[in-house]
Amino acid sequence: MEHYSLICNISELSALFHEAMDLRTFLDRTARMVAEHMRAEVCSIYLYNPSDRELTMTATRGLNRDLLGVVRLKLGEGLTGTALKELRHIEEPVASESPYYRHIPHLREEEFESFLAVPLTRGITRIGVLVVQRRKNHRFTHMDVQGLRAVGAQLTSTIENARLLLGTSALPSEGDDYLAPDVEATFEGQVASGGLALGPSLSLDREGQYDSLAHAEYPPDLTLDDFRHALSATEQQLEDMQAQVGERLSDVASLIFSSHLLILKDPGFTAGVATLIGEGAPVPRAVLGVANAYLSRFQASTIGFVREKANDVRDVVTRLLHNLADAEAESPECRGRIVVAREFFPSQLLRLSSEQVAGVILVTGGVTSHVAILARSLVVPLVIVNDPRLLALPPRTDILLDADHGRVYVRPTDAVLGRYRTRLAAQAARAADPSAIAPRTCTSDGEVIQLMANVNLMSDADLARRLGAEGIGLYRTEFPFMVRRELPTEEEQFELYRDLVARFPHGEIHFRTLDVGGDKVLSYFPDMREQNPFLGVRSIRFTLRNRDIFIQQIRAMLRANAGRKLHVMFPMISSIEELRAGRGMVEQCISELHAEDHEFSNEVAVGAMVEVPSIVPLIDEFAREADFLAIGTNDLIQYLLAVDRTNEKVAHLYLPHHPAVLRTLHAVATGCIERGVPLSVCGDMAHQAQYLPFLIGIGVRSLSVEPICLPAVQATVARIDLVEAQALAEEMLAATTVAEVNELLPAPEAEPHTAQG
Repeated sequence: MEHYSLICNISELSALFHEAMDLRTFLDRTARMVAEHMRAEVCSIYLYNPSDRELTMTATRGLNRDLLGVVRLKLGEGLTGTALKELRHIEEPVASESPYYRHIPHLREEEFESFLAVPLTRGITRIGVLVVQRRKNHRFTHMDVQGLRAVGAQLTSTIENARLLLGTSALPSEGDDYLAPDVEATFEGQVASGGLALGPSLSLDREGQYDSLAHAEYPPDLTLDDFRHALSATEQQLEDMQAQVGERLSDVASLIFSSHLLILKDPGFTAGVATLIGEGAPVPRAVLGVANAYLSRFQASTIGFVREKANDVRDVVTRLLHNLADAEAESPECRGRIVVAREFFPSQLLRLSSEQVAGVILVTGGVTSHVAILARSLVVPLVIVNDPRLLALPPRTDILLDADHGRVYVRPTDAVLGRYRTRLAAQAARAADPSAIAPRTCTSDGEVIQLMANVNLMSDADLARRLGAEGIGLYRTEFPFMVRRELPTEEEQFELYRDLVARFPHGEIHFRTLDVGGDKVLSYFPDMREQNPFLGVRSIRFTLRNRDIFIQQIRAMLRANAGRKLHVMFPMISSIEELRAGRGMVEQCISELHAEDHEFSNEVAVGAMVEVPSIVPLIDEFAREADFLAIGTNDLIQYLLAVDRTNEKVAHLYLPHHPAVLRTLHAVATGCIERGVPLSVCGDMAHQAQYLPFLIGIGVRSLSVEPICLPAVQATVARIDLVEAQALAEEMLAATTVAEVNELLPAPEAEPHTAQG
């Protein structure tokens, strides 16, 4: 690797840091080292002051040193300021031809037109910019970019330490990036997964945490044997965690740790570390040197799932180096903590759940459906708060997370804690012994409502059966696809579906075929990144385009349901043609299995999800074609109102009680009732108490909700009077504005009185 020596030697910055008497000396030596290894005539380091949103040139090799401390750039000013504002590297073969270029008199950079800048960040906190320049016609290559990014990642923690310990005017101050210390604060956010959590904070910045390991303290005189012991301990920890997840979730979700174990078992990794140790490198530096080589190769890939393997490398090496630092220590403990992070993949949330995290706060974006749904299955309270200052909280800051009402209390007062103490105790009691629901769900005047469960993981099916759900109204088959690194085979799906059927022998199970696309991306599948993913190759469009995947899944469902009726439904149906094409695939699979003399389900009901508004004008035709229909309110609302609820800029416009939504639901229910076609509602509206009277009032008689919500939904339905619900529905359907509907909506569940901090 072209810059391998620099990545290995950069850990020597700690020596430069300890030798330097002041910040400028340290940064000057750093700039000289980087320039030499990058074969660049110029290297400059700019530090960022968040209080005035300004960059200052603090060190340089090759430019006019008289301007150190004088050259200042506003965030977004010039190529350097733009790199930091947009948090991306900028490479220009001729800097002066860029629209972002800003000429600085007397800096003497005119002859160094080849330009490369990399932002220095800790999480999303801006630290500064590392710039290298060469003479014209000596442009930087892709490997140069990757090398400087790796160097920048290594530099960030040391520069941050130098800023704090050696002194600088560009110290962090209270402003956009920081919260005032030791002060209570309250944040409002979006509910993704309900529940309460109280615990110390943990900012989960995997990349920043990894970078800091280069400067951590390790026992002196570590040997190759110490490395092997740490390697063995790390393998054992991962195997134990995989076993725990497998026992708890009982499905392919436990495979999330397989890629970590493969890294540790890779002869190239272990032999590479052993070679460097044999050449005299300290053990931690040898581990980081090999790991950084892996990171650079993965991050340089044009294939999405290969780039994502960089996260696996950081995670496993972080755990390995923690074991090197203390053979008895685990990596940073998530148990009982409130984790704050920018975003999650489903596999990361599964990992946190296996470590018994108390709750999660995501600081950007809207409520992403797959992560929110998975959090509910795992019973992990999750709130989205669009405020990145939470990432900068000091470790172990006390947080009270009210994910039922979307509130985050930082350093809650005794008065706030007192108001929540009863609810926290009640939640703990429910978790220890959840109450089963009654055999039948009825309104107060005796109208029967079928109450079923949505299932994502096998643990959901177990809970649904234990609580007394009448069936599985929605089995989301995509999660086994999303938490793996490759497509599950027909046999793997068959085993999984057969396990589900065995766990839930009574009641209908509605299998939804693979629903990916939009915000549910398969990292290992090519061409899933699209300009408008929610309007692209989603769900049924994906499976009809990839018929081999579709056929394998349907065959697995048919085989797993041998001896009982299979209910299969297709997501995101927008036309009669798509429904017929899906049914045709089922018939083709039946013919194939019959010819192969397989056992399979001889009775199949084919249904469709009502999620795309184009179904509604054709509801009579769909009611004739489908054996059953299910309304997925989450996507239906999104498409009807043209609101991406994962986009924090418009998420407030996602309104289930918009008059257009209410009238659409009514039209679908009426069409199904007139044709005698079974209809269920399985989106979020089905478990939200304020909407249940309306749904029952328009004729919905089947609800499917997350298992944890079953008792609360049954209790709410029991308080509903059918005649009153029908009258309320008529009033709501007559309303023409959201404000008018708001006046009619039942009051939400009572909550503790709160004051803004």
